[in-house]
Amino acid sequence: MSRTPFMQLYVSDYLGDTMHLTTEQHGAYLLILMTMWRHNGSLPNDDAKLARIARVNAKRWHLIKDDVLAFFICENGQITQKRLNEELQKAVSISQKRKTSGSLGGLAKSLKNNDQALASAKQTLKHSQKPDTIKVKETLSSVSQKRGSRLPADFMPDLEFAMSEGLTALQAEREAAQFRDYWIQQPGQKGVKLDWSATWRSWCRRAAERKPPQHAAYPQKQNKPRTVGEAAVERIKENGLGNVRPEFAEALFGRNRGRNQHGAVTAEILTLPYERHG
Repeated sequence: MSRTPFMQLYVSDYLGDTMHLTTEQHGAYLLILMTMWRHNGSLPNDDAKLARIARVNAKRWHLIKDDVLAFFICENGQITQKRLNEELQKAVSISQKRKTSGSLGGLAKSLKNNDQALASAKQTLKHSQKPDTIKVKETLSSVSQKRGSRLPADFMPDLEFAMSEGLTALQAEREAAQFRDYWIQQPGQKGVKLDWSATWRSWCRRAAERKPPQHAAYPQKQNKPRTVGEAAVERIKENGLGNVRPEFAEALFGRNRGRNQHGAVTAEILTLPYERHG
């Protein structure tokens, strides 16, 4: 019996080669193919046995066998089919590779915490006369390792994330351009990353840290009048009484009026001896 229960059927090829067959001949051909697959690619060239496989009596078999057997090679008392044998060999090879991979996986798991047994297994593999087994193990090992890549040509930095970190739209675009230029020119493995989105986020955080802090603008202190006359002139202007010279305003109030004992202008200057009338 065949060790490969699954038989590949190429429908387009099959229909293209068998359009001339009747429904009965199709059934006989497929039954013989499937039985041949289960018997490792060959069957006895015996009319009685082939009729039973095709589920027809001897009379019907003699009527349809010429068209059916035209697809087979008849020699040395056996019938075979070239395409079926090729597919059978492929299936056997794939099955064997899967079996070997499964054995290696179980071996690695059982030796996980056993250094002595692991060393022995390595020596066995090193001196083994089965190169296919070593090749499969190396393939499994390489597939299990994560591999990075260089910056894709269509990579689009997330500008919204950059702005959420405190950068302006203009600064985010500038950082994106610098990010592309920097990583494109990096040689070899230095320019390889596992996750370019994560690399961009880290770049944005560092750019935000380099950004100088913005201080709130402090309101400028208004210069207060330095003399009684200047204070009086401002007060007169505020009340809409026109412009006067500081000397006149100071004479109006008196040189010392509006100053405290230390000579500083006080709030008394804000009280004028007259008011504006409509």
